[in-house]
Amino acid sequence: MTSLKLSLFLIVSCSYTTYAREVFSENLYSFITMASASYTNKVQRIVDQLDVDVNDKHDVITAIWRPVEIAAFPDNWTYYIEESVNGTVHRMTILILSEDDYGIIHGQQYDVKRPIDYKPKQYEHADLSNIALESSSPKSGCEVLFTRIEKDVFIGTYLDCESKTHLNAPPPYSFTLTCNTMDAFVCSRSSFELYSRLSYIFFKKERYALPAQWIEGVNYTDPCSLN
Repeated sequence: MTSLKLSLFLIVSCSYTTYAREVFSENLYSFITMASASYTNKVQRIVDQLDVDVNDKHDVITAIWRPVEIAAFPDNWTYYIEESVNGTVHRMTILILSEDDYGIIHGQQYDVKRPIDYKPKQYEHADLSNIALESSSPKSGCEVLFTRIEKDVFIGTYLDCESKTHLNAPPPYSFTLTCNTMDAFVCSRSSFELYSRLSYIFFKKERYALPAQWIEGVNYTDPCSLN
C-alpha cells in the first residue's frame, strides 16, 4: 500500500510540473522597454521632399516592435516585429531575445506565416499567443545583436534575412535605439529598402506595455522615465 501511495504521489506531482520564466536583468528590461513601440519615418519624409539630392531619399516605412506572449515559447522574451515599406508589408518576424554574460543582447528570428490579404498593422493589438510560424527553428545565420553604450542608448546590428539578392551573408542594418527614436542605416544596396547615405530615422508613435507576467516582481526604473 505504501508503494502504491508513493507511485500515485509521483504521478500527480509530475503532472503539474511548471517552468518559471527567468527574472529580467536590468539591462534586458531596459532594452525591451525602450524598443517596445510603433515607429514611423514620416517626419524624415517631409525633409526628403525639400532635398534635391536623390541619394538621400528614403522609403516610407512603418514598423512595430511589440512584446508579446507566444505559447510556443512560454519561457522566452519574445517580440512581434512588422515592417511595411511604401504601404506594403515586407517583414513579419518573431524575435526571441536573450542576454549573455557580457550584457550583449541576442535575438533569433522566426518567420511568421502571413495570412492572405494581410494589411499593415493588422496584428498591432491582436492576441498573438498562437501565431503561426513558418518553422519551429530560427533562421540560420540571422542573429540580431544589441549592446548598451549609455543608460538610455543601445546600438546593434540586425541582419536582413529577407534580402533575396545578396550573394553570401545577409546584409546588415546598423541600429541606434534611444528613448524617442530608432535609427537604422541600410548598409547594402542588396537590402529591400531604398539605400541612402543618411540613416532612416523612426520616431516612436505609440508605446506598448510589457506583458504583465514579464514584470511581476520587477522594480527596475524605466530608463526613459525622465525624458
